[in-house]
Amino acid sequence: MLTVDSLSHSYGGIQVLGGVYLSVSPGEVLGVVGRNGCGKTTMLRAMLGELRADHLHLTINGRLIRRAYRHGELAYLPQDPYLPRRLRVGAAVRLVLPNDECNRVLLHPRVEPLLERRVGSLSGGEERLLEVLLASWFPSAYALLDEPFTEIEPVHRAPLGELIRDTATRDGRGFIITDHAYRDVLSVADRVVVLTNGVIRPADGEEDLRRWGYTP
Repeated sequence: MLTVDSLSHSYGGIQVLGGVYLSVSPGEVLGVVGRNGCGKTTMLRAMLGELRADHLHLTINGRLIRRAYRHGELAYLPQDPYLPRRLRVGAAVRLVLPNDECNRVLLHPRVEPLLERRVGSLSGGEERLLEVLLASWFPSAYALLDEPFTEIEPVHRAPLGELIRDTATRDGRGFIITDHAYRDVLSVADRVVVLTNGVIRPADGEEDLRRWGYTP
């Protein structure tokens, strides 16, 4: 079980996160939605340890975790592209994943035709799919995916959601997903919560999303 308690953070004296609490179990997909600027990315970066929060108590199976990125405790998909642009796709996969995990991505039918191309030559959707695969199949107990459906064509969003769902089920990996494509989040997540006014609110479908002011 991954648990976040009392996560708070401010920018320039303005509080963005005010005591966030959430938990996700092994094999569970938790969707987090919220308006632009509500703090979703800040929350994920703080959990990863990339951003020093004002206060954060994060545990995995009861063990306190600090700077998770240093020890591979959490996989992370950032919003922005991060792979070296001049590397070929095959080399980029080998750079990110340990040897035992590489073949899962290298042999993926959407990736295999791209292996000799440079990362910088990929379309936005091709690159995003590659990044999602790398984060989803990185050998960690939990994965944080920040807007995984961004730049993915609508026809490919359902298969991508199925990949995340299948990975959670097969590998027992827990996922936390944020995205503005909230219907895609609803379709893949076991639970959905709304980040609003700096705190987490439970949401049971689109009616609750309207209740918390996320949808009209």
